[in-house]
Amino acid sequence: MGYSRSMNLGGKSASFDVHIPRLCADGSGVFNGERLSRDTCGAGDATLRLTYNFFGAPAIELSEFAKREKEVVVGASIQISVPTGQYDPEHLVNIGANRWVLRPEIGMSIPWRNWSLDVAAGVRFFSDNDEYLVDQTFSQDPLYNLQAHLIYDLSNGHWISLDTNYFFGGETYRDDQPAAIRQENSRLGVNWYILVNSKLGLRLTANTGVVTRVGNDSNTFSLAALYRWE
Repeated sequence: MGYSRSMNLGGKSASFDVHIPRLCADGSGVFNGERLSRDTCGAGDATLRLTYNFFGAPAIELSEFAKREKEVVVGASIQISVPTGQYDPEHLVNIGANRWVLRPEIGMSIPWRNWSLDVAAGVRFFSDNDEYLVDQTFSQDPLYNLQAHLIYDLSNGHWISLDTNYFFGGETYRDDQPAAIRQENSRLGVNWYILVNSKLGLRLTANTGVVTRVGNDSNTFSLAALYRWE
């Protein structure tokens, strides 16, 4: 579940959003020669984000926005992940991470006719999890991220995009001892957005790992419904 609110901040457009996921995990594996399994569902970690466009994109009414020509926009955001998710220190696999995450990011959107190129750079800073496997401390170095989105407007309220990213860093430690090597991963995906009516939109997302050093060799598919209140 998510909620987003657009606002006027010093004459520029800004927004605030919050997301509270519900997640399920079901799987098994071999650890130290013993087969273990985990099947659980619960609330994930909530995220809060403030976004502010400091170049281009002035705060205007919705009726004006629909008529306005596209222009270069530069903005920044800061997101906080709150450890509200379900967490059991006796299990290795959990829905919640039991740690705070701070994610500042800066980005730019460059339009050209029906096309737009969006680029962004950001970093995640992690607090320590002091209840990892009951009595261990799990820590992680900052994880840096670069991303780009090539977007094509098929019609009013209907667009498709090709998306890619590259993230690196994020070495992990258990009680100050190295636990996982530096990440250097990349993913490639597509987004397809359809405006059903003036208030309801659907977004289909698919992506896959294309460069994997640690934990990125997976496929992801999602379908989201977005509803706008006046």
